[in-house]
Amino acid sequence: MVHEESFRLFGVLHSVKNSPLERKLQRLKNPTPKNIQRCYDEFYKEQARAYIPLRVSYFAHKMNIEFKNITYRKMKRRWGSCSCEGTLTFNTNLMQKEARFIDEVIVHELAHRIHFNHSKAFHRLVKSVLEKHFNF
Repeated sequence: MVHEESFRLFGVLHSVKNSPLERKLQRLKNPTPKNIQRCYDEFYKEQARAYIPLRVSYFAHKMNIEFKNITYRKMKRRWGSCSCEGTLTFNTNLMQKEARFIDEVIVHELAHRIHFNHSKAFHRLVKSVLEKHFNF
């Protein structure tokens, strides 16, 4: 990856210049494409760790759902997952998406704590929570 002039956070394009990401990039001793990509990945993981637990707690409370813990990793094909033990895993690239999309993924994964499938009941639960939250 080549160092870009901008990055996306919560769906908004930001300049790298004078950003926390720029400071991380400036600290790279060996700015190879692989190290630059790692820097971006770490930045998004930090953002996810700061933001996602607050939203998970908010929706878990609204949905009266318990979960075990939250993990983060960069994934190629999924935005999130929920284990049968109650571990929620979120793709760190979610932080590039709009906050509403992130909330939708969080609600989806929390709903798996009640319905560990994609049944009609599962989709009704997700829809009802999102309708209440987003008023649509």
